[in-house]
Amino acid sequence: MQSWSVIVFCYNEKGTIINVLYNLEKVLNVIANNDWEVLIVDDGSDDGSTELINKYIIGKSNCKLIIHELNMGIGSAIKSGLQFVKNENISIVPADGQFNTDELVIFKSIPEKTIYSLYRTNKYQSIKRNLLTYFNRTIIGLLFHYNIKDINWIIIFKNSELKKLKLKLKSSLIMSELVIKMLINGCSLKEYPSYYYNRSYGYSKGGSFKIVKKALMEVVLLIFEIFRFKNNN
Repeated sequence: MQSWSVIVFCYNEKGTIINVLYNLEKVLNVIANNDWEVLIVDDGSDDGSTELINKYIIGKSNCKLIIHELNMGIGSAIKSGLQFVKNENISIVPADGQFNTDELVIFKSIPEKTIYSLYRTNKYQSIKRNLLTYFNRTIIGLLFHYNIKDINWIIIFKNSELKKLKLKLKSSLIMSELVIKMLINGCSLKEYPSYYYNRSYGYSKGGSFKIVKKALMEVVLLIFEIFRFKNNN
């Protein structure tokens, strides 16, 4: 079996975080036996999520909590988690319960230089979130000539490929930067459908004007960084 590292990013998800972690552990025990780790990034939660996570991970040596004192956004949370991953296969999942972690079971073995990208087949999102997704896909398609259905959902990739990268972005566009750089390095992309569940607790933060504005401001940086990376490889 291959080893796994999964990053779970959390911001005010006390109603779902424990269930997500519990289900994720069950899946990882199937696909990685005992050779796995879960890195939970608490991105400035103030609703009691932090306390729940701390209680849950007591005695669990393969679970690590990374705390941001202030909310820094999805990109920064992902970047913090990626700094600590140590295992062979890596995935990133939200703590809001909108992704069923059971879907990871079919990805027990990941070939070298392969990225698995899951795309949502039933995206009922805010206008702001849809605008960001559409804009992201358009930029990637027009400028970099990659047709990717849903780069902002669940991806699975190899740690050996991550180590070749130096990620620059801090917004949700970090997912675009990561995938495109790996594709430039010769990785192949395989896409699979995924079901997008309605929230059972809280509200979506990914489509806030603050996050959308931050992502749009970083588009120029993304374009510059990808062309720089491409020219140097």
